[in-house]
Amino acid sequence: MKQKIAVYIASPYGIGDKVQNVKNSLQVADQLLGLGFLPFCPLLSHYWHALSYKSWATWIEIDKQWVLRCDALLRLPGESRGADIEWAFALENGIPAFLDIDDLITWGKEQNHCSTEWENYNPWKDENRITGEPDGTTSK
Repeated sequence: MKQKIAVYIASPYGIGDKVQNVKNSLQVADQLLGLGFLPFCPLLSHYWHALSYKSWATWIEIDKQWVLRCDALLRLPGESRGADIEWAFALENGIPAFLDIDDLITWGKEQNHCSTEWENYNPWKDENRITGEPDGTTSK
């Protein structure tokens, strides 16, 4: 099995509709997965934060640690102090950072890590959906 390139998705969160911002980030994560990358979507912490409050500074420190563990960063468009900090942190630490998904794809191919097995993957097709329960049974 070829190791996939882990991509940190830096995107707007606090400005505008937070739930829509999470959805936008997850749609990009789905696209990256389909292209053979291993996306990391820090905006999923939206749900963790709803369960257990953390300060903004704490989230930024957690996010920086995840940036260090990823192979690349993709910055989505839109105003975001946090995403700007993550972008600068990636560059300061020698982590390739991209503003355009096409540039990320080109770089990924140069790294010989982009998988072709996912080229035609569509997570919304019925045959690709996970329908079973964790114990192997199916729910009706």
